[in-house]
Amino acid sequence: MREQFYGDSRDVSKWSVIAQLAAGHKVRNVLQVAMLRPDKPDTQGSTRHEPLYCHPAIKAFFDGERRIGVRDLRRVSTLPAHCNFGFGVDVVEEGFWGEGFGPYRAAYFRKVLARLAALSDPRLVLLDPDTGITTARYPRPEYVGVKELSVVYEYVSHGDVLLVYQHKPRFTRTGAEWWLKAEGLLRVAARESASVRSFIDDDVAFIAAVR
Repeated sequence: MREQFYGDSRDVSKWSVIAQLAAGHKVRNVLQVAMLRPDKPDTQGSTRHEPLYCHPAIKAFFDGERRIGVRDLRRVSTLPAHCNFGFGVDVVEEGFWGEGFGPYRAAYFRKVLARLAALSDPRLVLLDPDTGITTARYPRPEYVGVKELSVVYEYVSHGDVLLVYQHKPRFTRTGAEWWLKAEGLLRVAARESASVRSFIDDDVAFIAAVR
């Protein structure tokens, strides 16, 4: 993700879905793997619609963040206290520069697993690329690869949740169930052993696999 999108309507939706999953699976810790990339000057994120998934306390939190005007994704670690949730939030905030460079990406995800090991379960791991899942052998930085999903899924424990951000592809025909491809790729990464569910909100999907 990019910090310029912190606090936008998709963040409200994303964290509302996380809160729902956390309650349903008694999650104690959330690890946001931000795959952080440099900002661009072209946009400050979407605030065009009321999110379909919209927890009132989460919306109030991000409304306050936008009023402050500081776009710092690390501040999301204060969300549980603000909303009186029973889980903690940790953020993998290192920059993600993996321009198709396999060793770099592998090292990044080793760090992710090390951070995950320090958190007590049940846990929710949010993989938060700019765009979503790809089957490419050498993924661009805005994507997470299926093999990388497999690495993380194999590491999580029974009862943990793996959640992946997926943006709607360009030029998708009206009415198409565009999220199903990404959902299928997550099933492949989980070797068909997971319960997979998608949360669709306008042009984004949050796809969850429960270990």
